[in-house]
Amino acid sequence: MRARADRAGRGIGEADGHARARAAQLSTAGRAVRDAHRGLVGAQAAQRPDDGIVVRLCDTPLGLNPRLAGLKHLNRLEQVLASAEWNDPAIAEGLMSSVDGRIICATAANVFLVRDGVLVTPATRDCGVAGVMRGVVLAAARELAITTEVTDVRAEDLERADEVFLTNAITGVRPVGEILGVRRYAAPGEVTRALLDWTARAGE
Repeated sequence: MRARADRAGRGIGEADGHARARAAQLSTAGRAVRDAHRGLVGAQAAQRPDDGIVVRLCDTPLGLNPRLAGLKHLNRLEQVLASAEWNDPAIAEGLMSSVDGRIICATAANVFLVRDGVLVTPATRDCGVAGVMRGVVLAAARELAITTEVTDVRAEDLERADEVFLTNAITGVRPVGEILGVRRYAAPGEVTRALLDWTARAGE
């Protein structure tokens, strides 16, 4: 009985060891994908000034998964595929939609738009990432008494927007000057400039 228990214990230990090794491999692979993706976006972003970057609409959709929505995790395959859709260095980023057609985010940033003085950012209830800088900008808007809405955003909302900008913890607030095939914007707009100034002061 004792020998059988020892063998069972060793079997469980070996299985646990294999599971830990597999988890480590997946984690390493995930970091490699994430770093490669960041490097690609960073290289493209470096080609444009921060006042009025050019972005495009991506074809690759974001799948719906409410349990992961809003969280940063290692599965960035959708974003990697989307960022591979273009190789024009003049295009700094791409906007991604959910499978049901809502604008959610950029490949490595959150997106905000301004219409009639109201700051709007897409809800991340079933896909997308609620980034750190997104939270900072929402907090800044409260401090500046800027009305905000976290809601569903569609392509037609981009057409009607007065201002659009992206946020990322590394690149900060980046005004959008044009969304290809949608429209051009005066960048940075009044609300974007106020948030740029606030976040710059907060980072000092």
